[in-house]
This record gives sequence, C-alpha cells and structure tokens, in this order.
Amino acid sequence: MGIEYVYNNLPPPERKVLENGDYSFTVVDWTRKVAKSSGNEMIELQMEFDGGGKAYENIVFADKAHWKIDQFLRCIFCTKPLAPGQKMNFDDEILAGARGKATVIKTSFTGRDGKEKFKNEIAEFLELPAGEAPEDGDPF
Repeated sequence: MGIEYVYNNLPPPERKVLENGDYSFTVVDWTRKVAKSSGNEMIELQMEFDGGGKAYENIVFADKAHWKIDQFLRCIFCTKPLAPGQKMNFDDEILAGARGKATVIKTSFTGRDGKEKFKNEIAEFLELPAGEAPEDGDPF
C-alpha cells in the first residue's frame, strides 16, 4: 500500500543565511546516527537561531572529538557547571529545548543545481564567562 499525499504546489522554504557573528540558539531536533566514515555513534543536531535561521551540527562520539562534545555541554549547561568525570546521557532531557550561544559563519557550497549556495555553520559553541550566567531564567 502506498503513502497517500495531497499535492500542494508549495515552493521550497527560504533559507535564512546569517552574517558571521554570535547567535543564541535552541536545539529543535536531533537524530541519533552512525557516522558513515568512522562507524562512530553520533547525534545530528538541528538548531534554530533567535530571529531566524537554522544550522545542523554533528556531535560525533570519538576520542578526537571529545573537546567538541565538552564545548557543547559547557555551552548548554552554562547555569549548571559540570564536573570532570560526570557522566552524561544524551537524551530528550538534555537535548529537548537546549539553549546556548554559538559563533556562526556563512559558508558556501555547490548545490545540486551546480549553483553556489550559502549555509550557516557553527564555528564554535560559546560559554558565558564565570559569574555571567543567571541563577534563574534564560541567559540567552
């Protein structure tokens, strides 16, 4: 049996590309996957920036990527400092609605149509300096 669909004649969604800078984000979706090149477990994050725009980032569970995982965790847990050796379980409790701030850069790529296109790319996840994270409320 096929999947029923009603044709809507909709155009593709417009891609909002941000200028280089620091932007607050919310994690809106994630998918657990296996990296094709290494076979390591990974989580593909989808983030939406305050004011519009999206970015995708892979968190790969490999020894050489631990620094990036730690950077992401320090970013989203800025109001609750983590202790070295603390175990984390990447699940809905951590990821659902997680907020943080990241440096975004505008990068180019060649689309399937052969034309140059642009996207938002995360250069780094940011931490709030010590003492700047509020006890209650959203610091972003």
